[in-house]
Amino acid sequence: MMDRVTRILHIWNTAGVGSLIAKYTSKYYGVKSDVTYLKAYDPFELTTIGNAYDYGYIRYHLTNFIRSYEGWDILHIHSLDRYLLPFKFIHPWTPKIIHYHGTRIRTHWDDRKKWWKKADRILVSTPDLLDGAPSNATYIPNTFDDDLFNPEINKNKIPKALHVSYFADDIAQEYAKNQGLELVIHDRDKNPLVHDKFAELINAYAYYIDVKRDVETKSYLLENTCITGLEALGAGATVIDWKGDLNKGVPSENKPVNVARKIMKIYDNLDPHDDQNG
Repeated sequence: MMDRVTRILHIWNTAGVGSLIAKYTSKYYGVKSDVTYLKAYDPFELTTIGNAYDYGYIRYHLTNFIRSYEGWDILHIHSLDRYLLPFKFIHPWTPKIIHYHGTRIRTHWDDRKKWWKKADRILVSTPDLLDGAPSNATYIPNTFDDDLFNPEINKNKIPKALHVSYFADDIAQEYAKNQGLELVIHDRDKNPLVHDKFAELINAYAYYIDVKRDVETKSYLLENTCITGLEALGAGATVIDWKGDLNKGVPSENKPVNVARKIMKIYDNLDPHDDQNG
C-alpha cells in the first residue's frame, strides 16, 4: 500500500476521462495531475486539464517518455497499453495503471494480454468490458463535468428528444416515435462543437436518446450509458437508454465525488511489488 498519492500523470485522454479524473481527484483530494493528449484527437477540446499537444505521434511519444521521469506517484495510462512494456523496465517501482475505454479491448482481451499483464492495475470504464477480462480488472464508472451539465443552467428545456449520431439513428427514431417525441439528431462529425458549446446543446433539451452501435462492426448496440448520456442526466434531461427505458437523475456511482473516491482507493492501495497479472 502506498502513502497518500499526490502526483499523477495521465497519458492519453479518451473521451476526456483523464481530465475528469484529474479535476475531481484534485477537487476532493488535492491530487496534482497532468494529462497529455494529441490535439488531432481532441476536436471537441475535452482536455480541460493538461495539454493536447499539436505534435505528430513520434514527438508525442517522446514527450511522454521524457515527462514520465518527472517524479510521478503513478502513471495512469488510458488505452495506450503498449507503453506498459517499456515503462515496466524504465520505471520498475512506479505503479502503472492501464485504463481501457472501449473498442481497443472489447472482445480483444486475449490479443492484448502481452501488454496488460505488465500493468499493476487494470481498469475498465463500462461494465461490458469486463467480459473476458482477467479477474482482477476493476470497473470504474464514467463521470461527467457537473459544472457544465446541471439542471440549473437551463430550466426552460425544449420538449424534444436529442440524439447524437453514433451508427444508431434508426433505433433513436424508433424510441422517439414510441414516446411520441420529435427527434433532433446532432452529427458531431459534420457539425463538431467544442465541449462548452456542446454542453449548451445538451442542457437545452428535455430528452436525450442514448443509443450507440459498436464502432468496429456497427452491428450491435452498446449496452451501457455513454458519457453523453450521463451529461444529459446531469443536465436534468430524461434519458432513453439502449433498452428503450426512461431514466432520470445521475446514478450514485457516476457522480463525480463517488468516482473520485473509488479512484483514490485504487491509487492508495497500489503496490508495485505485487505481481497482479502474471
